[in-house]
Amino acid sequence: MKTISLLLLATFVFSVQAATIKAVQCGSKFVRVSDDKFMLLERCGAPKSSEKISGDSEELVERMYYTLPNKAPMVFTVKQGKIVKIEELR
Repeated sequence: MKTISLLLLATFVFSVQAATIKAVQCGSKFVRVSDDKFMLLERCGAPKSSEKISGDSEELVERMYYTLPNKAPMVFTVKQGKIVKIEELR
């Protein structure tokens, strides 16, 4: 029992927490949820990395990872060319 408790505590302490936000400033412009992927690339540049995710449906989901100046790492989730979620990793 003690081992399980320690394992759960370690998992909690070392897990990455993400805060969902509505908009991010890139330079003098903002990128918001519902903006298209082109606007994200135009305003924030190319992502540090990205991954394409597909499930049972034919809907393509892409997660784009950014490290913007003076900000925590960010993850933009894009579905069908539109930003649906912005997460700040802490």
